Amino acid sequence: MKIPFNNNALNEFHTARQITILFSGLLVGITLLATSQVFGRGGGGHGGGGRDCDLELKQLEDVHWNAGGNGRYNVFDVTRYTQTERFEVKNDDDDGCNMFVGISGGRSWYSGKRHMSRYGRYLSYQIYDTTALSNVLKDVPYANSNEVLSGTFSDNDEDARISLNYVVTIDPLQIVPPGTYRDRVEVTAYSGSVQNYDDHDDKYVDIEAQIPSTIELSLVDSGNPFDANFTSRVLDFGTFEEGEQLGFDIRVRSNQSYKVEIDSVNNGKMQLQGTTEDFEIPYTLTIGGATVDLRGSPIVARGWGTTDVDGDRHNAVVTVGSVDVGLAGTYRDLLVISIINSH
Repeated sequence: MKIPFNNNALNEFHTARQITILFSGLLVGITLLATSQVFGRGGGGHGGGGRDCDLELKQLEDVHWNAGGNGRYNVFDVTRYTQTERFEVKNDDDDGCNMFVGISGGRSWYSGKRHMSRYGRYLSYQIYDTTALSNVLKDVPYANSNEVLSGTFSDNDEDARISLNYVVTIDPLQIVPPGTYRDRVEVTAYSGSVQNYDDHDDKYVDIEAQIPSTIELSLVDSGNPFDANFTSRVLDFGTFEEGEQLGFDIRVRSNQSYKVEIDSVNNGKMQLQGTTEDFEIPYTLTIGGATVDLRGSPIVARGWGTTDVDGDRHNAVVTVGSVDVGLAGTYRDLLVISIINSH
């Protein structure tokens, strides 16, 4: 049975930050402010466990990942989250027995991990017995006694139930494209032990995680990595001179393609504050060495596909133009930086 993929279109993701260029000083000064191994049953132990019990899996539901923020997997969140799932095993017979539950490796087991997939991209996850994340759950014949969920039914206790838990976790910082990622595992109830068992009931469980479109912006010192705490930037030239330069990096991290647009309130000039007089100081802005025409809202950079955790680097440099304005004071411009997905 094939699992259909969700092809719903992703909503456009948009984020913006502001940069203020502020000139102050005796003449002028500037401040720039940016407001395979697949587990399966089989092997020599099968068929020797006896069928004293009559086991049935109950309340075993599909897994929809909802741990972490907003109930979806954030590709840039460094925290490892866990999600506990609960179900029951029912004994429909008077006879008691030892029993255990095994969980298969799913459709894409490799390098010791299970994987959800979407169009050839993979999201690694794992299933454990507890939140301590010590024992990976498996199925016979690959599992040992610590790698299954187990319990004991007593005699003369028909319709007795044993509640069991398993824990799902997804490795953090897997920067994959947005969409729905899925896997399917088989869960089987056995009587006996992992060396000598009979299977009673099995069910398929779908494992699913939603990956949202994520684009983040950071304004940092030139050469520094992405830092989510820095979304504003100040460049202060003090009393400056023509040709003086200060720079910073626009860091963008994303799990899809994006474009960077910049809009200047004063069209690439700093205007004298606190007066109605029309005094201006020109400046130039370069992004990645290319001069930006700030008379519109130009696209100044693009990113294709996913970035790494430090993001793409777009170096920005502000160069002071002619200061022959004849009037000291504070001069300012406002830049708005917009990051828009371009899928």
